[in-house]
Parts: sequence; structure tokens; C-alpha cells
Amino acid sequence: MLITEILMHCIYNPPLHPLLETYEKLVMEDIYNEFKQNRRFEHYNLTKNESNLLGDLRNNHSIRIMVPDKGGGIAIFKSENYSNAMKVLLADENTYCHTSINQINISYSRINSHLEEYLVEGRISPSEYDFLFTKFPKIRNTKNT
Repeated sequence: MLITEILMHCIYNPPLHPLLETYEKLVMEDIYNEFKQNRRFEHYNLTKNESNLLGDLRNNHSIRIMVPDKGGGIAIFKSENYSNAMKVLLADENTYCHTSINQINISYSRINSHLEEYLVEGRISPSEYDFLFTKFPKIRNTKNT
């Protein structure tokens, strides 16, 4: 009997060292950015006219084109109608309340602090931490809309 007949192939894949994982991410980002900058299209899926029309729609600020929360497709609204509907929804004080940017930043800090603690304790993996951690939170200012 040959030794290879009784040995099973090892499927264990040791976890990457955090520095190697970071290095891998940086290299992959560099490769992606290089590809994005240097790619050339030979076949477009839109005609020149369709592409121009899509550009016109993209630059038309009187409408809002969005992906609905549920289901597929697209939703198209007049920007003014959408803004008015959102203001009505947000004015419902039984559902929403006013808060300050400071309160939101405190909440992000607390969440990120818990995530760091969970990572150190081994309760979450580095990839889970990267997925959940909010490095640059975006907070929309609704006062001017």
C-alpha cells in the first residue's frame, strides 16, 4: 500500500498574521486602482445616444433615482416631492427625535470601542472587525434640505 493512499489531504488553512492581512488588502487595493485607471473598453453595452441620455439623467437634479428598500427595480421621484415626504416622516416625534452630531459621534465611539474590545478578546475575527468598524462615518446634514 502506498503512503499517499492512506494520507488525507490537509484542509487546515492557518489564519493570516494581522500584518500580512493588512499587506494583502493594500496590495489588492493597489491592483484594483491600477486596473480601474488603465482599463479600456472595447465593447460598450450602451449606445452613444443612450450613454448621453444616462448622463443627462444623472445631472438632472430635479429628479431622484434610487433603489427601493424592498424588491428590485428603481424608484424615480421629483426631488421636491421626495424632500417633502421625508420631512413629513421625520417630523413624526413618536418615531424620530432630534439629536446632536456630538451624540452621534459618542455612539460611534462606543460601538467602535466595543468592537476593539471584542477583537482583543477573540470574540470576533479581524475580518468581522473590519466589516463592522466604521472608520469614517457619514452624517448627512438635513437642516439645509
